[in-house]
Amino acid sequence: MRVLKESFNAGEFTERLHSRYEIAKYKNACKTLTNFVPLPHGPVTRRPGTEYIAEVKDSQNTTNLIPFEFSVQDSYIIEAGDLYFRFFKNGGELAAPDAATVLLLHFNGEKASTSILDASLTPHTMTATYASLKTSIKKFGSSSLYNKGTGSFVSCPDSADFDFDSGTFTIDFWVYFEDVSSSKGFFQQDADSSNFVSFSWDASGTPAIEFYSKLAGVVQHDMSFAWSPSINTWYHVALIRGWASGADSWAVTIDGTQIGTTQTDATDYPNIAAVFEIGKAYDSTHATLRYHLGMFDEFRASKASARWTANFQPPSSEYPAGDSSYGSVYEITTTYTANDVQNLYFTQSADVMYFVNENYVVRILTRSADVTWGIADVSFTTAPSAWSVGDYPRTIVFYEDRLYFGGSPDQPDTIWASDVGDYAVFTAGGADDAAITLTLAARKINDIRWMGSGRKLIIGTNGEEWWASGSSDTEPMTPTAQVAKRDSSWGSSRVMPIEIGDTIFYIQRNGRIVRELKYEYSQDAYISTDLSILGEHLTRDYEIIDMAYQQRPYQVLWCVRDDGTLLSLSYLKEHEVVGWAKHTSGSGEFESVAVISGATEDEVWFIVKRVVDGSDVKYIERLKPFNYGDLDDAFFVDSGLSYDGPAATTISGLDHLEGEAVDVLADGLVVTGKTVTSGTITLATAASKVHVGLPYDSELETLDLVSQDDKGTLQGVIGRVTNVAIRLINSLGGIFGPSSSTTDAIPYDDSTTEFTGWTRDLTFDEGYDETKTVYIKCNEPLPFEVAAILFDLED
Repeated sequence: MRVLKESFNAGEFTERLHSRYEIAKYKNACKTLTNFVPLPHGPVTRRPGTEYIAEVKDSQNTTNLIPFEFSVQDSYIIEAGDLYFRFFKNGGELAAPDAATVLLLHFNGEKASTSILDASLTPHTMTATYASLKTSIKKFGSSSLYNKGTGSFVSCPDSADFDFDSGTFTIDFWVYFEDVSSSKGFFQQDADSSNFVSFSWDASGTPAIEFYSKLAGVVQHDMSFAWSPSINTWYHVALIRGWASGADSWAVTIDGTQIGTTQTDATDYPNIAAVFEIGKAYDSTHATLRYHLGMFDEFRASKASARWTANFQPPSSEYPAGDSSYGSVYEITTTYTANDVQNLYFTQSADVMYFVNENYVVRILTRSADVTWGIADVSFTTAPSAWSVGDYPRTIVFYEDRLYFGGSPDQPDTIWASDVGDYAVFTAGGADDAAITLTLAARKINDIRWMGSGRKLIIGTNGEEWWASGSSDTEPMTPTAQVAKRDSSWGSSRVMPIEIGDTIFYIQRNGRIVRELKYEYSQDAYISTDLSILGEHLTRDYEIIDMAYQQRPYQVLWCVRDDGTLLSLSYLKEHEVVGWAKHTSGSGEFESVAVISGATEDEVWFIVKRVVDGSDVKYIERLKPFNYGDLDDAFFVDSGLSYDGPAATTISGLDHLEGEAVDVLADGLVVTGKTVTSGTITLATAASKVHVGLPYDSELETLDLVSQDDKGTLQGVIGRVTNVAIRLINSLGGIFGPSSSTTDAIPYDDSTTEFTGWTRDLTFDEGYDETKTVYIKCNEPLPFEVAAILFDLED
């Protein structure tokens, strides 16, 4: 007899449902599901690892994450801490550029855009000529610069910033070749054949990088550094004067390692009165223009600064995160203490975000550029007289082009709305666009906990759920025409709700139940549904303190429990997918979660409390993408970092994991038994792609097998399981057995290649038992996805 379990997307079931064979979702559920994410298609896939971004400013204080999204290209995470905000973008912590940075091009933007922005302190105007941004291939951020060959380059006007004179300097960038059959230009300043500076790659003879210059017809510099690049590979290139701390020592590095020999030259860098051009350069005879065919990313020029004086590990993300010498971490001062940051409610419109807290006047955060933010009190016109120190509104939302405020300590069931289109104006009177004051006509006072914007204004109070609107579905709310009605009486916690289309996810009053609030046309009402019922054990003794929703690539609601456990709810209403799973990270405790848009997948960010080298630390970490590409790009470690460069045995920069035992994936191969010492690990075999971080286990245990009798009634199976076959997708590693205490390794014909298909003849030698389950675990830094399990049973 054979029994097939072909789906797991009902997630981890509460034990109270373990014998409810008649429930349709039973056959798709699991007894245990840890660090797996149920997919709407049916399989469960291993949770990706988390990438270490930074330690919070003060690990001893409460810190919270806030998402700020203006566009896909301009999405930020705000670290809200004790009296400060810090900002993160594109996987890095934003910093104010130092004075040495005279040109900084991130090349971020939309596909095919020709808008190139300089992020230095005194930005230059950049012009793209037959060059544009490319989103499909980039080193960091959302895109790179695509130089299309002949006639393609980016330029900016001449400036004293590019007169390096006799001082130290560094020009560094990431470059990607689509072709190496002909010479390529990196940058130049060219006035004429007697006055020019050129930095290029010469493909003829012995391939080499060349730096050459002339001034008034006299050769100033003539340097060559042998190097043979490959196509379709990113390289970090740096031209440095001041190498090895020698003022007149010149060097070129590739991926942080010097190529060729150090050149000693005291000649001044020539001051050429010509535009600065990226992606083209003349050869030394000024006879042939060399254009680049491929990409550039993170192009930076630093004046009076040798950024590196010895071999180094190249940047691992956008500046500044890849270079501690870049500048100071950017932050702004706020009035919110550590006790306040978890009770900040906010709403956003374009480049501004409004904040409310009962102890503070309403404040507005404004973004002008990546490192230009400001926060100030909102200057209201005729603000509600009820507002005063310690008695400000607690909630906020935009609805029908008004800014709505809800519930102050003294008037907890009152709502105030601004004038239409004038969010800081509260004009008294009966005009339709004037301000609105509305008090809920409840049987008892209900503190307003949150407000949401849908077809109507949705209001969650501590005891009931309400909606408010105009006098009809086609009329807006006005001071004289408004309707407010109660739809349900479940009550809400203070956790900010998640609005997805016409659906709102909120936490019930006790903090232990996630509810879905959705408008039902047939009943002309908002219906509140318990989404926790199938996995109620996951929150029975715990409260949910934070949540965020990831829409791409899979619809997942991430919830932080008050004990530091992370929960996921895979949710796809139209296909009746509701599947819970729990997620752990060793002894780490999750404290906050936020989601922002990313180029291909939504980015999930966490604050995780860990104990490292005997000290309590709080790290900001980002979930790696579910879709990672090739095996050597698979990232299944937590708080990890990656090395991508020339084959190396020493991997440094791991100071945040000092003294910790780590898992390693090196060129797609698992390396064990490594502990971080002085921020470094050493590999026995050199590797060019290395991922290092904390290990975590992914576990799945099925529910009891069920079959149908001759009447079609579901019932438990009694028999001896002789074999199991597991259908895997792009997987490696893993163990299986009847329980966690009795396991065998899953065999593969090739342990270096991801496997998709059925694993056959896995012996499952157990005796007769009324309950038959299978236990599966992946405890290595490898991908693992379970699509189905086939049981062979003997009566």
